[in-house]
Amino acid sequence: MTPPLRGRDAIQRLLVIASLLATLPLLGAGAAPAATGAGGPQVSIAAVSGDQGHAFVYAQVTDTLGAHPAPPGSSPTAYYSRWEAVPVGAPGCPWLWLVYVYDRATNRQLNAPPPGLPTPYLPSTTFFCPGPRVSPVAGLQLAIAQARLDLDLVVGSSPVRPQAGSPVSISARLDGSVANDLGLLLSMAIGDWQIDGWRIEFGDGSQARLPGGSARNISTAHVYAAGAVYQARVVASISGIAQAAEYGPSGYPFLVRRSFAVQVANDRPVSVASASVQHVSPLIAAGVSPVIDGSGAPTSAGLRRIDVPRAELVDLYLRPAIVREGYRTLGGAFAGWAHSTVTGWRYAGSLGSAPDRVIPDARWLQVEAPLGVQWDRPDLVLGGQAQDYVVRLQLRVAVRYPDGVAADLTVTATVGIGVRYAAQNE
Repeated sequence: MTPPLRGRDAIQRLLVIASLLATLPLLGAGAAPAATGAGGPQVSIAAVSGDQGHAFVYAQVTDTLGAHPAPPGSSPTAYYSRWEAVPVGAPGCPWLWLVYVYDRATNRQLNAPPPGLPTPYLPSTTFFCPGPRVSPVAGLQLAIAQARLDLDLVVGSSPVRPQAGSPVSISARLDGSVANDLGLLLSMAIGDWQIDGWRIEFGDGSQARLPGGSARNISTAHVYAAGAVYQARVVASISGIAQAAEYGPSGYPFLVRRSFAVQVANDRPVSVASASVQHVSPLIAAGVSPVIDGSGAPTSAGLRRIDVPRAELVDLYLRPAIVREGYRTLGGAFAGWAHSTVTGWRYAGSLGSAPDRVIPDARWLQVEAPLGVQWDRPDLVLGGQAQDYVVRLQLRVAVRYPDGVAADLTVTATVGIGVRYAAQNE
């Protein structure tokens, strides 16, 4: 058997193969027998025809008794073979299979080079260049072929420089070359296949899954919370049926159909820029609905100005109004509305003259609870004109923004109140 070459010898060996490729035809299925001496056993490459034009090739020896298979391994055959893949890098043939065939009884190589010549000597060594339609049978096969390839998948992102908090599109396209030959095993040719599903790992700990099908491309949106460089990864899960060749007990190959599963994956760095985020507070006004204390529930809508009778306790019911909802900006651009809820209110003083009674005074109330006020004097008169009393109200507001940020605000609003002066109230 030929020992492996190291260092300078290996380089010389590849140079010899490359030079011979320029002058010798590449052998495939049905290669010409290699010279083994006059009248001696002849080594050749035979083939079993598979589906879709694939040929599964094996070594055989022709002697005076006929043709005999020469499988690798320890099967009970008169001859056996050893297969060696050698990278060449020549156009149309990046690597060769060299096939060494031996007599099992003596371990003598049948297609050995003449003494003194470098190894391998291609005129005597059986070789061929494999491809999608020439599949060598080089060893034992697995019941289910599995592999992981980081090829044939293009992953992209848009926009090129996204901002944190804004959507970025992660896309992937599976190249059609997968349909020709995945090269799962040297003795396997792929037939029907399908995409079972896609998995997108965004690089920030979150994932998404999309169903498979006939489409060879996908796209999905994702929002990164902070600026950083993330490694997005897309994995396409593929399964199908392939045809393979195995050596039988007699040493001859036979064809079987097997399922396979493979994951094709690729990465894409996504550089996310930090963006300035601003949370703008809502604008909230306060209206009230008045009712004489003890006379029932209010019926009017919220009013910004009301009249109340002098020397009567009047219950004011809060009717808040969101003039403009709060919102969020990202990099100066609008990035979603907030949701505001008034959770409480209280009396916060008056401009002019305070009420003679306030029930309760300065204590926070539930939104549904009334505030009682009473004036025992009529309106102020300035320049011959009656002036409303301006009552200040404070509102507690809970605000939740679209990015999950929560804020508790205190908003001050005013209500104008006129005190009606009538003779019957003197």
